[in-house]
Amino acid sequence: MNGDQIIGMVIIVGAYGLMLYLLHASNHAIAEMKRRRIERRRRYAKKRVGHVLEVQRTTRHRRR
Repeated sequence: MNGDQIIGMVIIVGAYGLMLYLLHASNHAIAEMKRRRIERRRRYAKKRVGHVLEVQRTTRHRRR
């Protein structure tokens, strides 16, 4: 192998490594966003359930 072939191989391997790193980084970012969205939904659902239970409790109390 001459110098140009070695440089070409280094460029190809380097570009492939960079591509894999960027793919990993973007997958990690997407997973983090998904986790936060699920967390927000759970928190919102918990608030709504708490509110509904509170309304039911006060309504039942008023009826008696």
